[in-house]
Amino acid sequence: MQNGVYIQDISLPNFQIKKLYIKWNEKLDISIQEAKIIKNSKNTNTNINIVQINKFFKSLLLFDNWFESIEIKNIVFNDINASFKYQDSKDGFLIASSKNFSFNSSLFFESHYFNMKINEFHDYKRNIKITGNLIFDGYYNLELLGALNININNDIKLKLYSLADKEKLTYKINSKKNIKSIKHTIEMLGMPKEVKYWAYDAIKASNIKIKSAYGWVDYNKLSEAYKKCTCFCCSK
Repeated sequence: MQNGVYIQDISLPNFQIKKLYIKWNEKLDISIQEAKIIKNSKNTNTNINIVQINKFFKSLLLFDNWFESIEIKNIVFNDINASFKYQDSKDGFLIASSKNFSFNSSLFFESHYFNMKINEFHDYKRNIKITGNLIFDGYYNLELLGALNININNDIKLKLYSLADKEKLTYKINSKKNIKSIKHTIEMLGMPKEVKYWAYDAIKASNIKIKSAYGWVDYNKLSEAYKKCTCFCCSK
């Protein structure tokens, strides 16, 4: 495969590829003009579990072990259009957009470490904006570290530090401004009724400032995440 292999079209039940080029040196070089992903209507389960988390972490290791470069100029999934470029020990990118969101990031892989710099993520429907960094450590413990700036509806502006492994997510949050309202956020997250009572009736968010919070989330017990959270607040 020193001179490479070119394939015009590949069609599978849930996947279509146009203009695929593969070349093997010490690792694989792959170039794709267009990749179209067709949604499987039978798979409607969107719950997160440990099996899915483990698969995600293991899939990131494939880049460092097998590929010299991957470039997909156009990725189509429903109304989402994206482009992706990976280069071993060099800068790459992942850019995606639809009518509901826009995402722009820079990527860097080297020696089982993967760094994603999120230049911009904007969820138009929920009015969420995120910038920051995600770093994957695939050398020792398969961990994902995060340092993100999050703006939710201009009501909440915070800095989120996180550490995720194959079983749970540990986090710390520092607030950047006085919280005027948390109703938008509580409704968006679909919190249990106990949390809604605490948020709407037990406190008046306009009169407090949440300085910081920390806790952890078990992937198999997402509905109980609020029980594992400790907040430090002060009144005006």
